[in-house]
Amino acid sequence: MNRFAQLVRTTLPSSVRAEADAGHLPRLSVRTATAEADVYFQGAQVTAWRPASSPNPVLWLSGQSRFEPGEAIRGGVPICFPWFSRHRTDRSAPPHGFARTRDWALESARHGADGSPTRERSSSW
Repeated sequence: MNRFAQLVRTTLPSSVRAEADAGHLPRLSVRTATAEADVYFQGAQVTAWRPASSPNPVLWLSGQSRFEPGEAIRGGVPICFPWFSRHRTDRSAPPHGFARTRDWALESARHGADGSPTRERSSSW
């Protein structure tokens, strides 16, 4: 089974594509009449969002983001779980928890009444 088949466990709406970025990290690219977004499976992290009414992206993304497996993406909308910042007792634990560097899987998606894609449920690890 290829990596996308493991991560995308549903049929995607026409406005959503599963693709790999230049560094080969898998992501979802969402393009609708109202907005554009990129969501990485690693950490379920939104790295880009731009409403159609704006020529500029709304989210900040660090130029230091490495987009490599197991490396946290800096910026966007990260999930910090199960702790924020450094672990209180284990200095070798990843900053902001393990959820930021684990692949999440999309289990269902559909178009809503207005035609925009709707994520119904996703899971991780």
